[in-house]
Amino acid sequence: MFYTMNVAGLKRDLPLCRVNDDLYIGAFVIFGDVELTVACARELLKIAPEHDILITAESKGIPLVYEMARQPPRSPASPPKTGRCSALTRTTRTSCAASAF
Repeated sequence: MFYTMNVAGLKRDLPLCRVNDDLYIGAFVIFGDVELTVACARELLKIAPEHDILITAESKGIPLVYEMARQPPRSPASPPKTGRCSALTRTTRTSCAASAF
C-alpha cells in the first residue's frame, strides 16, 4: 500500500506504515533522494524570507538546508538577498551555511 504525494513538482509513492488498526501514515524520507532535495530547496528558496543563516532541527534536514545554501541566489527579477551568506560566492555560501551546524 502506498500514498501518492506530489511535492515541488515531483511525484513520490510513500509506503504506508501501520500505526494501529485504524491509522496508517505515509513514510516520507528525503535522505538519498537527490532529485527531491534539489527541487524542494529550489521551491523553499522562492518563499523564504531574507536570511543570513539556515538552521535545521535534526539530521534529516541537513541535506535540504545544505542544498538551499548551495543553490545560487534568487534571480535579478526576485527581491535580492543581502544576508552574509547569500552575498558570498556559491562555494563560500555553502561553507557558510554548513558551518552553522
